[in-house]
Amino acid sequence: MRTIAMFASLLTGGALAAPAVAEDGDLLAHLPPGSRIEARVDADLTADGRADTAFVGDTGSAYELVVLATRADGSRGVVGRETFEMGGLGPPALRATRKGVLILEELVGGTTATQGTYRYRWDPARGALRLIGLDATFYSRTNAHDAFELSWNLLTGALIARRRALDEGGAYVDRPEERGVRRSGPVLLGDTPDAATLVEAELAARSARTGGDRD
Repeated sequence: MRTIAMFASLLTGGALAAPAVAEDGDLLAHLPPGSRIEARVDADLTADGRADTAFVGDTGSAYELVVLATRADGSRGVVGRETFEMGGLGPPALRATRKGVLILEELVGGTTATQGTYRYRWDPARGALRLIGLDATFYSRTNAHDAFELSWNLLTGALIARRRALDEGGAYVDRPEERGVRRSGPVLLGDTPDAATLVEAELAARSARTGGDRD
């Protein structure tokens, strides 16, 4: 009976009970006054068996991604923060995989837009979330010009690029992939490269290689 009683105590709030999920009001304390929460996800992002919280706040001038880790005593502390521009096409979306990879998706621009997907995974050696993958797509939302896609694996350095050309009927036709390598040291949350800037740099490099013809 003593074993059963101890087990029941744990289920009803004993020492091993899981901490309560953070309220939105608690999250706003980590943002400037007047901010609002646009997206959040509660998942084990630090690989310690405890639920953490990542959220995106609208500060009025930018979107702030903040990650709060839950400690053993139930308290929470900021372990990462990044700023994303307000591109006029809505706030970023957040989700997490079962393996604790945090994924942020954004769409910035206008009729010509860049969609960026950022993947972060906990790096225990550095005690921080590390960018492990970045996908970017530059395209016309009205099918007015060709599109360009990049997929960068920061762990291996593999970089895959592909142009999607418009045919005479206004439909996109995929061109063959181009594979290369772009090495990078660990990129932590807080030093995330901008997807739109990455695409612009790659297009400029391609233009320089082909004498001004981006195709």
